Amino acid sequence: MLNFKNVLLISGSGRNVGKTLLACRIIEENKLHLLTSIKIAGHLHQLQTPLEILIQEEDWLVGREVGDNDKDSGRYYSAGSSLVYYVQMRDGAMTKFLNWFEKNINQHSPVIIESASIGDFIQPGLAIYVQDENPSKKCRWEFNYMTVNTINGQLPIELPQIILKNQIWQTVK
Repeated sequence: MLNFKNVLLISGSGRNVGKTLLACRIIEENKLHLLTSIKIAGHLHQLQTPLEILIQEEDWLVGREVGDNDKDSGRYYSAGSSLVYYVQMRDGAMTKFLNWFEKNINQHSPVIIESASIGDFIQPGLAIYVQDENPSKKCRWEFNYMTVNTINGQLPIELPQIILKNQIWQTVK
């Protein structure tokens, strides 16, 4: 398992549980730090909004957001992330993505990744699992993580503050 102390990983128990809302809140609170944000979709589908395509192969795609839009990655851009990537991949392409990530993303700069599957391959500096009142799946991570419980996709009023200290993600209560 690869260790990335500069990565904040966000995943969740299903769709519309508040993962992107949480990521955007964290980006807004830390946007002075030149954040890189990555949304990983575990499937390939037709792109609906313009992206600067960096890699496009049969089993995976990496694009850089060029403006705000209604996609999750576009919302990261609107929240203040400096660089935003949108990744689509089929099962089995994670190794290709991780090779790209190690070569192209500064390992000393803060990164937020929203992904259901990357937690099986990396050890992030901080991990958050978002679940609603009726979670459709359980978290299977083998490392420590924080759970955020939402109701109808809305974040709780009181959340621990998530900050960067020496380029490492930390929680402050």
